[in-house]
Amino acid sequence: MEIDPRGPRTAALITTAVLAAVLVTGSGWLLAVQALVFAAGAVFGLRYSPYGVLVAAFLNGAFGFRLGCEMYLLIRRIRPGRQALADPDLAENVAGR
Repeated sequence: MEIDPRGPRTAALITTAVLAAVLVTGSGWLLAVQALVFAAGAVFGLRYSPYGVLVAAFLNGAFGFRLGCEMYLLIRRIRPGRQALADPDLAENVAGR
């Protein structure tokens, strides 16, 4: 299974920023949170990494880009359409004939 490299790159960028903040502030709590985020990604996989949720929330808040809605529309465009309905009379009414 191939993954899009942009997700892990973004997570690495956020991790770098968090660890830099830990070095500057000396915060043990921030380091513990980062360790939990890393553990969640390692145990449950990249798909369930908390940074994906963080990025989606940022896109929604900053730009009004609702990632879930856009992904749904993209999947609906890519998926082939459904076959004709089982009831021919209903299919004719839907088609506007």
